[in-house]
Amino acid sequence: MSDSPRPLPANPNITHLKKQAKELKRLVLRADTEAIARVRASHPSLSSPSTAIDPTSFTLRDAQATLAREYCFDGWHQLNTAVGERMVEDRDLHHWFGVQLNNGMWDTIEDPGIGPDTPRHERESLLYSA
Repeated sequence: MSDSPRPLPANPNITHLKKQAKELKRLVLRADTEAIARVRASHPSLSSPSTAIDPTSFTLRDAQATLAREYCFDGWHQLNTAVGERMVEDRDLHHWFGVQLNNGMWDTIEDPGIGPDTPRHERESLLYSA
């Protein structure tokens, strides 16, 4: 595994990770020395210096395995699952905030005391929740 693991981005995206894997495969196919060094540092079965890396037989699966290890996961499936779970958590959090803001806005709108004399912070709260 790589000496310096890569942290996942704050908002990881499965599509972006797939593109990263495809790009790594493309770079290895071109015999890019940095890409091959990444494979040597992280790929579970190609990290031995005595193992030859044949760019023409390097598969997308190999690129995915390398990428997963760089992000400190045992394999692509674990990386994919972790990113998917994080996306669900983020989506649930956004949904919760949306519901709270919407309900708060309607509570404020239905308040008969809202008008030109309403304190500025309440009017701003209504504006931001809209």
